Amino acid sequence: MEKVLFEEEQRMRQWWIMAIPILLIGVFAYGIFQQEVMDIPFGNQPAPSWLIVLFMFIPIGLLWFFWSLKLTTKITNEMIIIDFGILGKKQIKLSDIKTAAVVTYSPLKDYGGWGLRVGTNGTAYNVAGKIGLQIDLKKGKRIMIGTQSEEILKPIIKRLFP
Repeated sequence: MEKVLFEEEQRMRQWWIMAIPILLIGVFAYGIFQQEVMDIPFGNQPAPSWLIVLFMFIPIGLLWFFWSLKLTTKITNEMIIIDFGILGKKQIKLSDIKTAAVVTYSPLKDYGGWGLRVGTNGTAYNVAGKIGLQIDLKKGKRIMIGTQSEEILKPIIKRLFP
């Protein structure tokens, strides 16, 4: 039976990620209000209100996507499980890991940002911050998993990978 040694759930809650779709929803809502209630065309070449409503679903969808996106990391005595919702799920057997350590890294410089990133430095799963579990696989690949629980994770990783 697998024993869960560590489990963490993280969500994307950065204000700047949520601000862009919220701002767009506000602009579209104002455009509809201006055209339908105030009876003033919205812009020099106004679109019909039904089209503005249709376009409003794009930022609503983005807002829902970022709000519902969740990164779950689970470490058992046999494997590391990464679940990033619709972006993918990965299971790594501990026996396939060459080294693992909790490190400080630069998400922008090393991986090009937050989210699911695949680049020359490897694959990163992160939602915030600059602390992560760096895993080097025996096959030569590197995986970075962002964490907000550095102090809890460090002793577990040191025990599993001395």
